[in-house]
Amino acid sequence: MIELNRVEKLATTIIIVTSLVILSSTMLQSIPLSTPSRSNLSIAASLGGTTDPSLGIYSYLKGFAANVSAIPDQGYHFDHWNLDGLETKENPISILINASHSLRAVFAVNSPLPVGDHYLIISTTLGGRTDPPAEIHRYSEGSRAIVTAISYISHRFDHWKYNGQLITENPLAVPVENDIYLLAVFAAVSFAPPAGSNVIGEVEGTELKLESEITIDGIGIFMFDPHIITSKRSDIFQLGHFSIFDVVVYLSETGKISAEHHFDEEMNTHVIDSIDGKRNWWYRAYYDGGGAESNVFRMDHYPVKDKMSIQLFRTNEDMLKSIYSSFRNQIMRTRQNKNPTIAEVKIEGNVETLLFQNVTVEAHNIRNDVFKPGIITAIDVILSLADQGKISYDLRWYAAIGSSEVKSYWVERINEDIASGSCGFVYESGERSLSGSNHIHLPSDMRVINSPEYTLWFWICLG
Repeated sequence: MIELNRVEKLATTIIIVTSLVILSSTMLQSIPLSTPSRSNLSIAASLGGTTDPSLGIYSYLKGFAANVSAIPDQGYHFDHWNLDGLETKENPISILINASHSLRAVFAVNSPLPVGDHYLIISTTLGGRTDPPAEIHRYSEGSRAIVTAISYISHRFDHWKYNGQLITENPLAVPVENDIYLLAVFAAVSFAPPAGSNVIGEVEGTELKLESEITIDGIGIFMFDPHIITSKRSDIFQLGHFSIFDVVVYLSETGKISAEHHFDEEMNTHVIDSIDGKRNWWYRAYYDGGGAESNVFRMDHYPVKDKMSIQLFRTNEDMLKSIYSSFRNQIMRTRQNKNPTIAEVKIEGNVETLLFQNVTVEAHNIRNDVFKPGIITAIDVILSLADQGKISYDLRWYAAIGSSEVKSYWVERINEDIASGSCGFVYESGERSLSGSNHIHLPSDMRVINSPEYTLWFWICLG
């Protein structure tokens, strides 16, 4: 049984996975078991290079994002992809498997250069990028190129292939004396929870892959590529992950909108002052399988995931003042204590009800794929109570629930209350004055907290 936030009037979706009934926000309905739908991706290449993964036919679940990298041979460079008859130059390329696709990498012979000039041709395997980017570059003989491999959080840099030789130095200084073929090789990593945690499953596959969209009411719908966005909250997010606020900044910095914003230290958040000259913006967001809902969560704390929905809208100034006041209250509490402290934590289980006052919460870093070490999330409330000997617990990792992508840990047990069938724990957290907006579709391991007034875990059954 996964944990969700309280949803008004039990407006929920029941997704049946084997014998387990699992909850997700939206309307009440039962989805029968079915064999997952799969489609094929055929990968081919012209003379002059290969691909990662290698050439062949691959079967994927529908909805999966397949990433493919083109790697040129010596004397050639990558020119373009032919995807179902359409050309694109993105490399690596990410393909949403919504049907069977045919992909062909096209390579071209290097054109002769004037005497004294040489090619530096950079490519990468999946899992990272380079600076300068992976493409064909031209340098004068005797110059020196500095190339840096930058891994995404789901991968680590392993080595370079430098004209066929393996080199682990990074950044790499390359003396330009002839044509150079440089391949950055990255290796996948997994994120295990800390030793001693009562956790079932291991974090995997949480890197952002898909081009996504954001709707800004009255202005437009905009696409964004997650691989080129960096977070303004590098104190919170690992490289390769970012917030909804960072998407707005990216759109502004690329000239698609005009956004004014500032950081308010008293609230520990960035505030959007205006977009295209209009003021009083707030947002709605939810992950795959969710539904639109009110929230009072900091926009620069809300992690972006693949397949999520994001909408910015204008609201009244009094509502924003109320939200900002709650943020200030939380930061005042944080500054009064060494660690974030929650005035009241209540657990309303099926077997027992527990009440704890002034609970000190410490980071357990179970989502070190997304967040920097030391960042405290709502799920740390449960783990901290266990550290203090007040409860025991079990967590479980879910990659997906039915057809919905999840990729989060969920609380499966607190003491004698064990999730079973359609019953289990859900949660909410925030200020009591805004309790109606504390029930957001955001798993507790992805919800950064700043000393909220209360946190409530409660038992619920649907059926």
